[in-house]
Amino acid sequence: INAIQDCRYEELTDEFVKANFDYATVQAFRDATLQELQQAKLTYKQNSKSSMVLSQVMNNAQIVALPQDQLEKYKQSTIASYKSYAAQYGMSYEDFLSAYLQMSAEAFEQYAQENAESTLRQELVLQAIANAEQLTFTSAEYSEYLSQMAASYGYDSLTTLVSDVGNDVLQKS
Repeated sequence: INAIQDCRYEELTDEFVKANFDYATVQAFRDATLQELQQAKLTYKQNSKSSMVLSQVMNNAQIVALPQDQLEKYKQSTIASYKSYAAQYGMSYEDFLSAYLQMSAEAFEQYAQENAESTLRQELVLQAIANAEQLTFTSAEYSEYLSQMAASYGYDSLTTLVSDVGNDVLQKS
């Protein structure tokens, strides 16, 4: 035995809550925590349902052929991203893949190919559904979507997001 630790917890009092959280009382803290947990559970359920439906749709979809130019573009985009990560770490592409992904360049390129195929299949199926159902979005909805994407990926502006990702890719997502 290297050490014995005694774990002690602070009593949950209004003073403790006020000093450590943005709530005035224990009851307000508990209410907010309960609401956050309920929202997380609801979000998890919705995401699980969406994932199951998409999985079933993809399993039943029949795609005759994938556009090779798009497939290659997606594959090369993934590879370019990892080459960029390697450069940020001051490493070669091969060393980065080996150290962080435990993959050779050849194995990673196979992964990038499979990932590109999966992404493109899903994109084509969802686009076919959107076309068949005549689903469209307004410019306000698109702007809101882009704002959410920019925030979730840490972009300071929509212009930077569009510049980095490309408007055509964003519109398809």
